Amino acid sequence: AFARSAGSLISAIPFWPSGEFPPGGPNAPRAVSGWSDSNVWMVGERGVLFYLREGRWLWDGRVVDDDLNAVEMVGPNEAWAVGGRNDGGHVTASAAAHMLNSNWAPVTTPTTRAGFQVNLLGMDFVDRNNGWAVGEYYDDVLQELRGAVLHYAAGTWRVETEDIPASLYSVRMASATEGWALGWRYGAGGPLAVYLQYKAGTWTPVAGPSSFAPLSVALGSGTAGWAVGLTGAMLELTGG
Repeated sequence: AFARSAGSLISAIPFWPSGEFPPGGPNAPRAVSGWSDSNVWMVGERGVLFYLREGRWLWDGRVVDDDLNAVEMVGPNEAWAVGGRNDGGHVTASAAAHMLNSNWAPVTTPTTRAGFQVNLLGMDFVDRNNGWAVGEYYDDVLQELRGAVLHYAAGTWRVETEDIPASLYSVRMASATEGWALGWRYGAGGPLAVYLQYKAGTWTPVAGPSSFAPLSVALGSGTAGWAVGLTGAMLELTGG
């Protein structure tokens, strides 16, 4: 499904890309980001790429073999996309791609200390040289999914924090020194949420409603914001 916003109205519209459709499927888009009304990119399953031109979506091939879960334009001619692969609860691949002047290229992402691949699920850039990505990896020893935070700086991605007891789905930065990352895992009685706050150069767990399954977070003024999750749940973030 696809929706377009015009002023305060959001309407569903058919998604029928023009030109040759990507062979081999699946091809479903998973994330979209734009720099202007006419400068928009979408990414999705098996590394598929689409761009908007004169009101039409055009296929631009595949940049990686794995799914791309998030995309962000960091300038009028530059963008990042991240993703990976989760096969039935086991993470088997990590993926990232960089676009400059409409040319996409795969980028190698780091593994955890134990060598596990990280399936990246969310991303946010402060500026073109400073970005964050969050996701999940499967710990073969613990036999469960764990969360990780990656940082992009000085032209390189590195694992900033790992061994978080839940998959991390979303990250948003209020500034270069403050931000939030949220995620969740299944517990005995249902979902168990994890909240991380970035301050003074460190990601720190903070208390919050436990029976919540956050999928996306957005920040307004400062570090206040909102999070939404499964079953239509909504949470207000007020920590400063």
